[in-house]
Amino acid sequence: MQNKYKCYPVNKILLGMLAAGMLCGTSFAAAPSHMDLLVGQAHSEADGGRLGGYAYDANTGNFWLATFGTAAGVRQYDSAADDSETYVTPTDIELFNRASDVSGGLTSANNSGNTYLFSMLLNPKEVTRNGVIYQAGELGVLINYSDVKEDGLTLRPEWGKAVMAYDLRKIGSATTKTPDRANAQTGAPDGSVYGATGVTDWNDAFGVIATNNDFTNASIDSDYEKRPYIARQFAWSSSGKSIYISNHGNREKGGGIYRLNVETNELNHVVTVGADSSSTYYAEPSVVHTSVRDFGAGEGAGDQVIISGAADNGNANGISYFVDGESGASDVKTLVSGEDLLAFTERDDTRLWASTADTEGNLYFVEGKGGNIFKLDQAGRLISIANKAQLSIFNKTNGGKYYSNSGNATRLQLREIDGGDLQLMTRTNNTFVTGVTIGKSGDLNQDGQINVADTNFFKTQYEQVDAASLIVGSDEYLHYISADLNGTADFDRKTGVLASHAVTNKDMDVLRQFINLRAGDTNWDFKVDISDFETLRSNFDPTATDKSWFDGNYNYNTNGAVDIADFEALRASFNPADSYETEVAVTSDVVTTQANTPVFAAAESEDLSIEITADGTVNLVGNASFTSFQIVGDADSVVESNFIPVAGMFETSGDKFVGGLGFAPVALDGRLSLGQIYNIDLDLRDLVFSYNGNLVGEVTYLIPEPSAVMMLMASSLLLLRRKQA
Repeated sequence: MQNKYKCYPVNKILLGMLAAGMLCGTSFAAAPSHMDLLVGQAHSEADGGRLGGYAYDANTGNFWLATFGTAAGVRQYDSAADDSETYVTPTDIELFNRASDVSGGLTSANNSGNTYLFSMLLNPKEVTRNGVIYQAGELGVLINYSDVKEDGLTLRPEWGKAVMAYDLRKIGSATTKTPDRANAQTGAPDGSVYGATGVTDWNDAFGVIATNNDFTNASIDSDYEKRPYIARQFAWSSSGKSIYISNHGNREKGGGIYRLNVETNELNHVVTVGADSSSTYYAEPSVVHTSVRDFGAGEGAGDQVIISGAADNGNANGISYFVDGESGASDVKTLVSGEDLLAFTERDDTRLWASTADTEGNLYFVEGKGGNIFKLDQAGRLISIANKAQLSIFNKTNGGKYYSNSGNATRLQLREIDGGDLQLMTRTNNTFVTGVTIGKSGDLNQDGQINVADTNFFKTQYEQVDAASLIVGSDEYLHYISADLNGTADFDRKTGVLASHAVTNKDMDVLRQFINLRAGDTNWDFKVDISDFETLRSNFDPTATDKSWFDGNYNYNTNGAVDIADFEALRASFNPADSYETEVAVTSDVVTTQANTPVFAAAESEDLSIEITADGTVNLVGNASFTSFQIVGDADSVVESNFIPVAGMFETSGDKFVGGLGFAPVALDGRLSLGQIYNIDLDLRDLVFSYNGNLVGEVTYLIPEPSAVMMLMASSLLLLRRKQA
């Protein structure tokens, strides 16, 4: 990755200066370490152009830049040399765009129609057009959003170049390739020809795949003749022969998804927009073949085309798809429901803006209402890989505008970089090509491993009490926003200052999917042991509404209390070993007692009883083999002194309980003294005794089986039960 320029303000007073760009010559001091500037403004906006689309050339590592505005055309960016060169000038592209007959070289400067190149991708596999074979990466396909009017007056949709083919030759360069027509006109009224054999002219390098009129003819239930609303990036089919294009117009304007064969120019309207005008397909589509990952539609083999959810397909706010197979396109299916996406993002509305997929079927997408880039993996888990706060500070660090969450800031593409990492590329603000390196989900410190260092990192951010005080651009600020895993950070658009706490229980829930945390691991050290239990016990409060996981509230998504349900979750995961991999499964018997029964000084339970002497000594009396026991007295009944009759087996807890649990059964033959543990100043009231699940008194609890690991908390369970009651 490229090194980021860092500059740290010395105190909070300088924050306003920092936001105004008065420190270190930039508005922000640092950028997220997993993000890189791949193509900067000096090249994407050369001569006044704006970046409409780009294409990464995997063969060379270079980029092709499609621009619009005063410097519309195509540039090639050399990544190694950090240099760019114009291949198609504004004049070249306008001559082509306004042509009435491309192969015949006929064009006129009197025709009107500005060129807006809004997307460009290279062919991923071999294709053949007009008898010419193009190997992977040798043909560019571009989306053009433009009308053409003859003499500036009469709309000519058949001349409108909606989808173009470009063979990557530099206009005006020497050529030995075909076509070489030598008939390109200058656009002058006299029809002057400047084309020549052996020279690449505008109608040699460019061809038409689909016109505006073709979209009108292909559209179902629409005769809209103006330029189609296709100002988005398309997606290649898995065969590499066709592309899928999203028309985000309504039904009257031919909205929906189109399939265009790049070899034959055949255009089909495969998904239409419903009558509801709000149901439009804004999203840039992506494709996952069923052989890579089957979403389970049951429609057979084919391309699964990911599109935005809409009201007319029953999935408003969600992510949908259809299967395009041998029998054609299926009905639209739900991939991620709107309800699930709303719940994940904690928003009132969501919308898919763009998506792309890797070779394993993991999906990467922009949620446009929040402006975040998320990953949806094969297991259906969602996590942010670049949230809006990170994208914004990256742009400001590199001299650009804030990240836009509109549909114009998308163009997602993937590439493999040095070291084998996958990098997501995206265009932001019509300005940059940005790279977001995709590490392991949950690897917050980006060291290639998911371990306790990541959980400690997250805890630090979670426990940040004043996010608004973090200095924009500082390491603390960058660390904090990186832990916003569902993209809810709210910040001032002028200064970048965080407006509220953004790392919450929801982010904890997201992270838990990837780091295998067990309920009960209160301190996130990958062990569930006595320290976790002690934290839970100290925070036990069934009436609370604000307890977190770190307090012992493992089902925080249900309530804000620490109660018996949390205790039982902890015990189910209890394992004092070093890692979860060595966990011994804990099985339990549930024992529910009948109504309260008075208990006396020598309470009996089968062949084991307890006795309490005048000095407070408690004895277990009888002949039995037991693995657990509990004694419950009244408040202030337990005295903790002189209480280690069997090392490591028993414990006292609170002021009225004593109990224990062992690895193996304890054989009692006669009497076992537990010491002077009972407060003789109290009457023997409400005394409860149990062992091995045989219980006298009003208590309900869980007892681990003899095969379970040692847990020194049995008596405390009684405390928690009674406390909750």
